Amino acid sequence: VNGFIGGWQTVGLVQWDSGTPVVLASPGNNTHIGTFAQRPLWNGQDAKIGDPTLDHWFNTSVFSQLPPFEIGNAPRTIPDVRVPGVSNSDLSFFKNNYFGTDGRYNAQFRVEMFNAFNHPWFGAPDANVNDGSRFGTITGMAGDYSPRNIQLAVKFMF
Repeated sequence: VNGFIGGWQTVGLVQWDSGTPVVLASPGNNTHIGTFAQRPLWNGQDAKIGDPTLDHWFNTSVFSQLPPFEIGNAPRTIPDVRVPGVSNSDLSFFKNNYFGTDGRYNAQFRVEMFNAFNHPWFGAPDANVNDGSRFGTITGMAGDYSPRNIQLAVKFMF
């Protein structure tokens, strides 16, 4: 019984991230003062919505495109609206099987799981006011996202 139940090791790494603020953009040179990116117009209302979805992450109607020769009044980031957060768990289980004289040798069986619970990592919403229907939507995954990955291994130590 000890040979089956004993000798186990576990390792866990957990990451929780609430997400970074959404940074607004209104690319173009509507002011004609030589700048590339400008801030859009903001009507002062809160852009946060109660139940965001990938197709509608924040209230886009509170922002509008700049008319020619005007400077936008929107803040650099949207108050109270953040990029989707990350919830990730990497887990490993090792079974040590010692044998030989004085337990000198070890055949270690390993199960390693990356993103063990397979939580998606969504990218940032489109924050460009000039993008029409894509403005405020999330269309992709975060750059370093990978789905669940499980690997099995045997490691012999002597």
